[in-house]
Amino acid sequence: DPVDIRESLPGLGLPDLRTLGNILFRLEFQGTPADFTVNLGAETDAGAIQLDGGLKTANRLTYKAKLETRNFDFGVATGKDEFRSSVNVVATIDGFGTDVRSMRAIARIDVDSSSFSDIPLRRSVFVFDIGEGVLNSHVAAATGAASFNLSGGLHFLPDSTTYKYEGSVSSLNLGPFLKNTSYQSDLSFKLSGSGLWQDKSGMRTNAALSFTQSFFNNEKFDSGEARVSFDDEEASSSQFLLKSDIADLSIRGTFTPTSFLSNVSSGIEILSKGIAHRIKNLDSLRSFLPFQFRTASKFQVSGAGKMTPLAAQFSARIHNLYALGVAVHEPLHGACTIEGRIEGDVDSLRFSAEVMSAGFSYGAPLTGFSMSGFRAVTDLAGISRLNFFESFNGTLDVQSRHGVIGKTNLSEIRAGIRSNGAEGTFDVSVLVDSTTHVEMLGTAVHRGGIYQLNMERVKLGFGTTDYENADPVSLLLGQDGFQFKSFSLRRETEEI
Repeated sequence: DPVDIRESLPGLGLPDLRTLGNILFRLEFQGTPADFTVNLGAETDAGAIQLDGGLKTANRLTYKAKLETRNFDFGVATGKDEFRSSVNVVATIDGFGTDVRSMRAIARIDVDSSSFSDIPLRRSVFVFDIGEGVLNSHVAAATGAASFNLSGGLHFLPDSTTYKYEGSVSSLNLGPFLKNTSYQSDLSFKLSGSGLWQDKSGMRTNAALSFTQSFFNNEKFDSGEARVSFDDEEASSSQFLLKSDIADLSIRGTFTPTSFLSNVSSGIEILSKGIAHRIKNLDSLRSFLPFQFRTASKFQVSGAGKMTPLAAQFSARIHNLYALGVAVHEPLHGACTIEGRIEGDVDSLRFSAEVMSAGFSYGAPLTGFSMSGFRAVTDLAGISRLNFFESFNGTLDVQSRHGVIGKTNLSEIRAGIRSNGAEGTFDVSVLVDSTTHVEMLGTAVHRGGIYQLNMERVKLGFGTTDYENADPVSLLLGQDGFQFKSFSLRRETEEI
């Protein structure tokens, strides 16, 4: 019983093996602690394990071992369902030393007739050979969702490490790996790369992908190229570059790929959850007659500790929105460029950008929308997971020469929004179907669960006839819709 072992030997800090259930084992030990051989066989609820090996410490550390598992289930061993498996492995190692710059060893792992996380593992071999500071490796693996043939090497120098790799991946189906059927695919590509790690400074790395005929989400493409590089050897200036058939991306500043992705994804999460929180917590207008205000509920986004701050400028040129849309499962078409800057961290993040497009569309022709001659500029400051609505201050300005929403044609589109979380201003102007001109300008205030919009200017133009407001138009927006407190438009003696 694993519990008995821990209780009998409390000072050894043995791991908790209760998930293995009752263990039936056989142990043979011959020799001394400095020179011994061991044979261990164990039957557990997670599967069978056989270990045979030996170790010598005189003069230099030498070792030789063989580990074999039969139908071993890592899900049972770890208590985690996502690791459920049936693994049949034979692993061997033979060598001396532990310092990567002076040791000599060869290790081999053979896998056959296994499965891991519902993915079949067929005959696969992993070989690692290290000597004179050079580690070479080769992987030939086959699963029910891909085949891999990869080779690589690490060279351990006194103050740095260099590496290189190359290989191919065939018939990669992302669906089983991501546990999402919307990512069904058949991807085949060659890859290669090299790089350098400096012990006391940064790193330099580059990689290349070359796709052959593949399928993704029922879309076929015959070829594709992508190249990636990252350099942060200068502590105050890092650079990331991506060039591909779909898009080019450049990031420069003080950042790491991890800090950039984590802060951007967390910033998007905070914004989206903040908007959803406001919508979800709108109150019914029926409970606010006469109009009253209450204290808004607190909004915070939980985070996994402090994130590394960054200050980076970025530039993206998306050549093919359709291909990007296929990757993210959105019906996109067209092209665009994005230039911007991001700085801070998720406790105080600022994001500014300019988006320009000669033309793009989203959705089907009669139900989606499209824009041409499009330009948007935004500056979002005070994005914070702790006090978002108290610290947020943002602006958004949009212009478009022409647009279509469903069957409605729009032109001369202009919109501007200013918001500090609780209050804001807006300014909208658009020509609808070349006959109706709409203008609105005003302020918005959020208190408790209700928005109050005060439109200082409302103008509706039908051909050569214009109707305008004489007094401010007041609108309440709540959970169950909107309500005009007052609304009137006049033209000379006419009034709506």
